[in-house]
Amino acid sequence: IDEQRMNFTRAHFGVATVLDNKTNQLYYEKAVPIKLPYSMTIMTTNQTDMDELVKILVVEDDATIRTLLEMALLGAGFKDVKAFARGDEGLDAIKRMKPDLVLLDLMLPGLDGFAIAKRIREMPELAATKIIMLTARTQNEDIVRGLSCGADDYVTKPFSLGEVVARIR
Repeated sequence: IDEQRMNFTRAHFGVATVLDNKTNQLYYEKAVPIKLPYSMTIMTTNQTDMDELVKILVVEDDATIRTLLEMALLGAGFKDVKAFARGDEGLDAIKRMKPDLVLLDLMLPGLDGFAIAKRIREMPELAATKIIMLTARTQNEDIVRGLSCGADDYVTKPFSLGEVVARIR
């Protein structure tokens, strides 16, 4: 999506909408498996300058959720957002890019989120990287394990995009 022309405008009860900024025409609309308790507009004005400087890497194997997170973060003013579907590819990108924040699913092909979090915490050059786990695993044991592996926060699916953006900020 061309960031200059497209704007993630809203997610309403599981439908994400992208409009063309110049024509205000619908560019893309997709039903997504995320429960949103209310109509939510992600504002693209009054952003802090810091949002533009934050590097965010998303590791999520579900293409719909991965795309929705990318659109929501870009729409919220974050300019440097990259996403990967496989755990091993995500870890390689984390090592190269040294992001400020990783949004990390747990159940991934290639390498699971627990292993990725542990490896991030073992690397001194990534000590400041924040990790938010976004996962369908809701058992207390999984939450404790995720936080013990180095996650700074743990959010279960389905999640609110507004909550994820607020937790990032």
